[in-house]
Amino acid sequence: MKDQSCSQEPGSSQLRDFLLVRPFWNRIRPRTSVRAHPRIPQNVASDSTSQEEPGSWIRRRRHLRLPILTYHRIGPFREGFDESLTVSAEMFEQHLRWLSRKGYTPIHLADWVAYLHDGEPLPDKPVVLTFDDGYRDTAEFGFPLLKKYGFKGTLFLVTNHIGGANSWDLHLGVSEQPLMTADDVRFWTMDSIEVGSHSRTHPDLRTCTDEIIQAEMKQSRESLEEIVGKPVVSFAYPYGYLDKRAPEVARRIYDVALTSNAGVNSLSTDPMLLRRAMIIPRLTLGQMFWATHFGFNLLMVLRIQMQLRIQKLRVPVSAKSRIEGRR
Repeated sequence: MKDQSCSQEPGSSQLRDFLLVRPFWNRIRPRTSVRAHPRIPQNVASDSTSQEEPGSWIRRRRHLRLPILTYHRIGPFREGFDESLTVSAEMFEQHLRWLSRKGYTPIHLADWVAYLHDGEPLPDKPVVLTFDDGYRDTAEFGFPLLKKYGFKGTLFLVTNHIGGANSWDLHLGVSEQPLMTADDVRFWTMDSIEVGSHSRTHPDLRTCTDEIIQAEMKQSRESLEEIVGKPVVSFAYPYGYLDKRAPEVARRIYDVALTSNAGVNSLSTDPMLLRRAMIIPRLTLGQMFWATHFGFNLLMVLRIQMQLRIQKLRVPVSAKSRIEGRR
């Protein structure tokens, strides 16, 4: 049942809003400075036991980058579902093969947290693979491929809908798709998957009261920890929508929280505003390079923005034609 204090109907497609609602370049610029960052442990920065050349360890920290890639459904296209959120198993394996060939090592967000808090070592080229919503097809077609390549992944679940369907999408005309059950979640978290919260009901948090935002974050974490028997350290904002309240609530409950803002993360990135690159089908030429190096797909962005410009040019022409037709 939909909560009276929140809206689950943001009114625009997730992909379109991800790319276009705010100026694109605002989504990839740094937001905080390293000096002001409260999460960087001072004891790690002053470690004098390192055997590396003086200054080399600090330089590596300064240049460390963490791309986070966003997937939704992995598997065959299902009639009526949002095509832009479905990546076939064949294409997904191509992505995994590319990451392996280029020397990337998928990590869990818990690994990033351990690095930030305690200085635990990370691979030279870390990457995080995230899977939003918990579609059953992703468990059937995507996770076995992760296991095949020895890769890790992070699954973001809507806790009130585990074992149900994606009812929050139905107002957009998207077909209902089955979600993973609690048994599915337990099975994969014993292997290569960690879980994070995607809220209880997938609302637009901007429309929620402070109390509901708190409940959506806190209760979903408690539900997940009861299912998997492990700490849950991460949250992904539903639809990628947030206002200034949501990160502050998340900061009290989670170690990291993920937006849909484009870009690649570094030590200067606020842990409550981690950036992600959305992976979509088609326009795959160079997609993984752009996603891992810059946090977005340049060809995709240029194409969509050009389409919008064309639409804006057509509107005045159509209006003028209607006016002339009345004369």
